[in-house]
Amino acid sequence: KIASDTFEHCKSLREVVIPLGVTEIEYYAFKGCESLREVVIPSSVTSIGSGAFIYCAALQEIVIPEGVTSIGDSAFSGCRSLRQVVIPSSVKTIGEWAFNECYGLEKVVVSEGVAEICNRAFGKCSSLEIVHLPVEVSNMEISAFADCPKLKAIYVPENRVDYYKERFPA
Repeated sequence: KIASDTFEHCKSLREVVIPLGVTEIEYYAFKGCESLREVVIPSSVTSIGSGAFIYCAALQEIVIPEGVTSIGDSAFSGCRSLRQVVIPSSVKTIGEWAFNECYGLEKVVVSEGVAEICNRAFGKCSSLEIVHLPVEVSNMEISAFADCPKLKAIYVPENRVDYYKERFPA
């Protein structure tokens, strides 16, 4: 594992390749690494802890591999340069504020299998325009996409439009 606070505030760190065999990125492991632009997470990782990459303002892209089952609270909060995120089907929970204040985030794809999208998981993503949701999310907080003024399209499978309208009325 990469232990809590290991690289916290390493302001010059620009790139990280996490070795295969690491299974957990603990809370605040890379907190405040403001120059971090690229992270390669191996398929062995199953958990991204709370605040693991919080305030990594230069982080432009993150590939969350199949095998990750949880994205902790505020895991990528404040990653202002992040443009797109694909949540793989292995993820069961996207924690509170997980991608909050990712001002550059334009597109989110949530794969089939994700069961829970918590409070303000994508809150204040002021550039977010497009969201793709799976057939069914068993628990999605009504505020999951709060304060996203540019959000213009939420794509859901055609046969599930009524499901989402019933659960999350406009």
